[in-house]
Amino acid sequence: MTEDSFPLEKILNVSATEYCASVGRELRDYELKGVHYECGKTDFFAENFAKVVPEEAEVVVNYRVTMAVSQYEGDDGENYGYTAFQGTGTALIFKR
Repeated sequence: MTEDSFPLEKILNVSATEYCASVGRELRDYELKGVHYECGKTDFFAENFAKVVPEEAEVVVNYRVTMAVSQYEGDDGENYGYTAFQGTGTALIFKR
C-alpha cells in the first residue's frame, strides 16, 4: 500500500447503519458514493481496490468481493476462460 491509498483497515463489511451506530452519527450526516474495482487477478486486490476509494471518504462499508468465470471454445477447438474479480462497497463521506 502506498501512502496515498485508502487505509485497508477502513474497508469494512458492516452496513452503513451499523457503522454510523458505532461512531454515534446518523446516516444523513454522510454522502454515499459507490466504489467499484474489477480485475482478472487477485494479486494485491485489496490494495488496488483502496486506490479507487474517493480521497475524502471516512470509511468504506458493505465491502464485497465476487468472482465471475467465463469459459468458451475458441475457433481452434481449445477451451479458454477468464476469471474476473469484482470488489464493491459504499464510501461514506462526512458532510462538513
